[in-house]
Amino acid sequence: MASKSIALASVFGLLFALLTAYTGDRSGAIAAQTQPMKLAAMEALYDGEQGAPLTVIGVLRPESERRTNDDAFHFKIDIPKLLSVMSFRDAEAYIPGINDLLEGDAQRGILSAEEKMLRGRVAVGELARYRKARNAGDTVTMAEVSRLFDRSTPEGEAFLRNYFAYFGYGYIDRPEQLVPNVPLLFYSFRVMVGAGCFFILLLAVVWWLNRRDRLASKRWLLWVAVWTIPLAYIASQAGWAVAEVGRQPWAIHEMMPVSIAASKIPSGSVTTTFILFLVLFTALLIAELSILFRQIKLGPKND
Repeated sequence: MASKSIALASVFGLLFALLTAYTGDRSGAIAAQTQPMKLAAMEALYDGEQGAPLTVIGVLRPESERRTNDDAFHFKIDIPKLLSVMSFRDAEAYIPGINDLLEGDAQRGILSAEEKMLRGRVAVGELARYRKARNAGDTVTMAEVSRLFDRSTPEGEAFLRNYFAYFGYGYIDRPEQLVPNVPLLFYSFRVMVGAGCFFILLLAVVWWLNRRDRLASKRWLLWVAVWTIPLAYIASQAGWAVAEVGRQPWAIHEMMPVSIAASKIPSGSVTTTFILFLVLFTALLIAELSILFRQIKLGPKND
């Protein structure tokens, strides 16, 4: 009975672990193009590189000592050019670093954070001017501002591209706010990916040995499999940290910082929903454990 169960679990586990690795790789490539600061923080990449390597493991220096790639790590092991390949499917692709994204790089068309903040404030100011004109009944000013947001007009197309595209930066006070927590992202990413690679290896070995009726004799491997169960939850939380901490300070990337994001949902509704979920899942946990323990006591049916 156990052998049949393990055979099914190892096959499906291996297939979906491989599928997760594939979707994760696709997500990483999308993040490289749309959220370059997240990628730079995940790799603790301070200076942009052409043909950038992927750091497999490393130990970061304290934040006060990290200014360039040369002083970012106590030590690291990396694979040459792999980050460029994974991000843009090009071994010679340029990966901008944290310093590039903050200070800008005119040759590569990267605006500095200060310039984006200035342009964002222009966009914020125009919306404030429209709001003021609306409250005062000033239809002339309202029409003037509205033309700036009309993509069908030359002035509107230019304003949307050069100013409104950086709207969220208008609420940023300091460029340093644009850098997420580098150590948390760096280590969380490696926990997530390392766990995923371990799952693929473990499930493949378990499937192979079980298929040849040799798994039962590998008691150490069975114990490894049991103690690996919590690692799935750790990997899930590490992935959450990469996704959610990595997008800081944005609620909507480059359009709305978390600091100004607001919801009209009252706090009482949030509290009620939390309590309902707590009660529901606690009841489900009790029911599931009682069923499991009952079945364990009954044991497998004799053939």
